[in-house]
Amino acid sequence: MTIPLWGDEDDPVQEPRPQRFLLGRRPALPPEQRQAWRDRILFDRDTQHLAAPQLPESAMCRADWIDGLRPCRLPYHQRRGCPMHGLREDAAREWERKRWLTGARYIQPWQYAKQELLSRHPEPAFRGGSPDLTLGQDFPYRQEVAERIWEKGWLYLELVTGKLLSDEGCDVVQKKGKSGDGGIDVAAYSPTRKGIAVQCKHYSDLIGATAIKTFHFDTTDGWENTPLWKEQQMHRPERRVFITTSFFDDAALRAARAARVHLIDGTRLLLWAGSGVRLDQILDLDLDFGGPDW
Repeated sequence: MTIPLWGDEDDPVQEPRPQRFLLGRRPALPPEQRQAWRDRILFDRDTQHLAAPQLPESAMCRADWIDGLRPCRLPYHQRRGCPMHGLREDAAREWERKRWLTGARYIQPWQYAKQELLSRHPEPAFRGGSPDLTLGQDFPYRQEVAERIWEKGWLYLELVTGKLLSDEGCDVVQKKGKSGDGGIDVAAYSPTRKGIAVQCKHYSDLIGATAIKTFHFDTTDGWENTPLWKEQQMHRPERRVFITTSFFDDAALRAARAARVHLIDGTRLLLWAGSGVRLDQILDLDLDFGGPDW
């Protein structure tokens, strides 16, 4: 008796042919996905040596996740809390007690940032696609990718900023700061050739008005002293973005509003780097002086 092969005419039951793969071969990817995969591998290789001092467990948020992820390892600020979860339960109750006359309720920064974004953009744009979201749904969040920014220090923050701008179609002309950079860490041109200047601060304390005013001067009257103008003839940027892993105090918010500087604190940085929300959508939340003409 001969054993019928797959597809043999004498076999009464035609079994499906098993799918065979050659060793060492992968299904072909589209060129843009293959290039993005290659860029991510090279970026991880070039930045694997970067590391910041390890935070003690007491300085971390350590909030539990509902979806089974590991506890939050973001730093916990004594006055503002975690960029994701905000104040702990006892501190949140104390915050509400001091404002009992107004009846204010404490909202976690992550929840507030999502509500703010969805109220402005009901269908937010994401890098690599835009999932259908409603106000009650959660954003996609890559925990390890986001927390790595806090773990690896200031240089990694600058490199990630340049990479994310490049992924969104910007032409990055300066990927990181250097000695004598004139206060500009990252510089790029948007897809519509708008100049973008970025200052990155990997701080644990609050950012004050002095840093905002200095950045405003470096990108206006002091621009002609920067290497971007002297060496690359880049004109004054139309969009100025100040990024920090911490928070801004009230004086910094007023100074940025007067100087028309876009601010990205730790919570908005999580939206940009952790959830993949496009930068133009986040900058458009500054309604006091209009959103960016990307």
